Amino acid sequence: VYQTGGSVQHRVGTGIFEFDREQIYAPVITMRRYVLVLSLVILVFAFGVSWLLAQRMSRPIEKLTEAATKISQGDLGIQLSTIPGGEIGQLSRIFNDMSQSLQQMEIMRSSQAALSRELEIARGIQLAVLPANGNLGPYDFHGYMQTADAVGGDYYDCIHLKYKRKDYWWCIIGDVSGHGLPSGLIMLMAQTAIRTVLELSPGLTPDEAFVVVNQVLYDNIQRLHENKYMTATFYRLDSSGQVLYAGLHLDTILYRKKSAQLEIRDSRGMWLGIESDIKSDIKLDRCKLNKGDMLLLYTDGIIEAFNQEKEMYSEDRLLAIMNTYGDQPLAELQNNLVQDLEQFCNGRQFQDDVSFAMIRRN
Repeated sequence: VYQTGGSVQHRVGTGIFEFDREQIYAPVITMRRYVLVLSLVILVFAFGVSWLLAQRMSRPIEKLTEAATKISQGDLGIQLSTIPGGEIGQLSRIFNDMSQSLQQMEIMRSSQAALSRELEIARGIQLAVLPANGNLGPYDFHGYMQTADAVGGDYYDCIHLKYKRKDYWWCIIGDVSGHGLPSGLIMLMAQTAIRTVLELSPGLTPDEAFVVVNQVLYDNIQRLHENKYMTATFYRLDSSGQVLYAGLHLDTILYRKKSAQLEIRDSRGMWLGIESDIKSDIKLDRCKLNKGDMLLLYTDGIIEAFNQEKEMYSEDRLLAIMNTYGDQPLAELQNNLVQDLEQFCNGRQFQDDVSFAMIRRN
């Protein structure tokens, strides 16, 4: 403590002041605690908000992931019910569309697989009713069929019947318009009708049998509401080589062994299934097969087959094959004909059914 007097200060004593340190720092400590608590609250709040935002943003992605996992496990067609906005929402809508498309594709695949199995069954039935190749008494028979689809509309048959102690061999060639399942169904109807009519009435001539079969087939086609018909020719051969035939189909090629020449035999009549009564339109024709002579019956799938240059195989090329190989055994003749046809097409798929049947008198 100093005393001031005039221009000179004199020290007269010492004063001591005491302060409470806790009281001095109390406001600072309080403020610091407040700041810490406030900071902690802010951090907790910020973390909570961030977590909620993250959940809100990640939940749709998690749902997408869960849905994608279910699809990978075969649960097709699953849909996301809650679709947010923005890019995630757009992605969700795309996912729903994709899921629906996958489900529809799976349904179509299952349907196609079932249809394919059914077509294979139908094809098996169709091939099962074809006659076996081999010897038939005084004749050798050989047939070939290659369908454009799983089920074809071509038909050939060879049926041995007895009537009044005489043997007859019926050979039929036919082609239902179009190809595929409807044509194949009508072909099977025709095969059943032909065999039934001939076995119940073995004494019929080809023109008579043709008229009866036409009535049956016409009625069935009308029930199916199909605009279909069938070209066909019926041939009846006996033990002496006499041949009666009727119908309307492609010309028949007759190979004469003695002269090594070909004859073209046309048919005069009407198609099956066009009209109910065709009796007046059917004509009965005849010829005779000597030993070694052969008939070639075929459908238009052969002569109308195209190669890569869109050229048609043609009847002339078929006749050339017959001129060259007509005297060969039927199995070899078939192989040469099929091989020439395949070489001509050069990998191009057949657009129509290809069928032919060969009958040679021994």
